Amino acid sequence: MRRRPPSDPQALSEILDTFLSQQESEHVAPKRRVERAWAAVCEHLDIRGTRIAGYRAGEVQIEVASPPLCAELSQFRRQELERALAAKLGSTNPIKSLRFRLGVFE
Repeated sequence: MRRRPPSDPQALSEILDTFLSQQESEHVAPKRRVERAWAAVCEHLDIRGTRIAGYRAGEVQIEVASPPLCAELSQFRRQELERALAAKLGSTNPIKSLRFRLGVFE
């Protein structure tokens, strides 16, 4: 068994800061970019009653306020919305698919 050379101790707060900033850059920041781009697409296409529920590995989950709107977006406008969102995001967050589901809006 090979031993690692001793390293200087590191404060737990520094370790947590590093971990949390990595999580922020990998998960939270991309979702925020997708949310801003989706808001711009919805404004341009005059779509109301939707919001981003999640973004992971190129899949965007979108909550929709009403069943008829959910059906319209998922069945008839999915490709149009995928293209518009991909154009807004560029290559920063590739979009593989959009998933629509009913959400509760207050």
